[in-house]
Amino acid sequence: MVLLLQLTACGGNPSPNESTGGSDPANQETATDGSVLRIGCTIAHTTFNLFDQGGAYGKLNLERFGQQPLVGMDENGELTPGFFETFEINDANDTVVFTFPTDAKFHDGTTITLEDVLFSMESWMDKWKGRGYNVTVTDSAEGAITCQLDTPSAYAWLSYGAGQCYIAPYHVWEKVEGDYSSYVGEDAHIGAGPYRFVSYDEAAQVSYYEAFEDYYWGEQTIEKVELHSYSSPENLVMAIKNGEIDAMYTYASPIASTLIGTLEGAEDVETGGSNYSGNYQLTFGFNAYPTNEQSFREAVYYALDYDLLATTIGGNEAVPAHRGMIPQGNKGYVDGYPVNERDLEEAGRILDEAGYLDVDGDGIRDDQNGQPMTVSILPQSGKNEMMSRLAEVIMNNLADVGIQCAMDEDAMRNEDIFDQRTQVDKNYQLYVGYTTPGVADYRTSAFYILPEPYYQSGTFDDSDYVAAYQALQNAKNTEEYGIAAAEIQAINAEKFPLIALAWEQAYFPYRTDRFAGWENWPSTGVINQDTWFQVTLQ
Repeated sequence: MVLLLQLTACGGNPSPNESTGGSDPANQETATDGSVLRIGCTIAHTTFNLFDQGGAYGKLNLERFGQQPLVGMDENGELTPGFFETFEINDANDTVVFTFPTDAKFHDGTTITLEDVLFSMESWMDKWKGRGYNVTVTDSAEGAITCQLDTPSAYAWLSYGAGQCYIAPYHVWEKVEGDYSSYVGEDAHIGAGPYRFVSYDEAAQVSYYEAFEDYYWGEQTIEKVELHSYSSPENLVMAIKNGEIDAMYTYASPIASTLIGTLEGAEDVETGGSNYSGNYQLTFGFNAYPTNEQSFREAVYYALDYDLLATTIGGNEAVPAHRGMIPQGNKGYVDGYPVNERDLEEAGRILDEAGYLDVDGDGIRDDQNGQPMTVSILPQSGKNEMMSRLAEVIMNNLADVGIQCAMDEDAMRNEDIFDQRTQVDKNYQLYVGYTTPGVADYRTSAFYILPEPYYQSGTFDDSDYVAAYQALQNAKNTEEYGIAAAEIQAINAEKFPLIALAWEQAYFPYRTDRFAGWENWPSTGVINQDTWFQVTLQ
């Protein structure tokens, strides 16, 4: 059995989409090895591809796992070394000089060269352009490159762009034509991260990894890792409780607080709670009436039942958000804004004074011209069923002040119509959406509501807001970032381009009976960029 495991590790890797079989002796040996760290997630295994950040493997790579990021992040969102050991930003904030090792290796044993570095920078360009960063390599030599941006946003690019991109082997990808993320060859997973892919059991939905012995950047404290995929959060929680896995990781999808009670009384289990930097939100469309009217948005703000919305989102653990929108614990958070609170009398007064009256006495308010008014509400496509539940709560809340709403059923059923509505026509009125922790930490929710070239679905083109966001992107350090974030919160509180529906606790439960040295990062949990070098077998 040991010999078979060695052959699997040292020989050619199986195709990422090929099952190794549930009865494979190598997998059985790995599964019963007490030193293996077993991680659970609720994302299916898809491809094992350096450029595909979807699927179980792709998401775990965001935590410096199988792939080595160009730069790293600590628990506070501050930059740390990645493949680039140093990065020096100039005073103009538009140029970065990087240094990198000349003796580091990829998983296949080849040494990383300048050719690999230049290929990696070029291959991620489209992704960076899609996020508003135009990056050019202006100088290069063994051990160093210089990159220039056409905007003074180098710090923001490193924080939000480069940290989610990896060093890639040119000798693997030079033969690949078309979209790199679609490539499914057996060498698609080769990278330079602390762990290398060994095999995949499709029937069991488990993939197997081992510490990369030539990893240049630090010594791993865990020799083997298994990544288990579960069909539901309920199954994942039970696997934690029963000791089938040691910890969980799923990007932007912590375990709901309503499931945490399942772990009550379980020995050697920590719930892994922390403040969550992401949040659900109600966004107003500024290309449509009446949501482009300040008075209407203010009335909606006072009409919402924030206690009910919080309970719907996170049970007893979630709380109503604050008026400034940015969740507590985020970089740049400003304390002092009032907690969102329902006031139906105030909502009614605002609507009356603005001319949204019930002309015919049917209990439904008409528009300011006395015409019947139905406001469309659209839940975000593809997130989860929570969006639809929140939309229903909001519809009922607004009905209490005489505003009639209707679900945009056509866009909900048809993705092409949804894309047309949100990305082409941009004529939505009320939109139930979500800010992920990754965006929240480095761009704030402002990213989702600004118009192009910032975000393809945004409609809030307020000049002061655009200037504040640009200042956020142009910040050279955390202090400048905080000043810009404070301005964004002030405009959120005054003009209501969007409303945070609740603030949540994030739960990433883990066990304490086999491993020690866990560090619970906010919004991320105990599986993070430091896990592989700190957690040890007890």
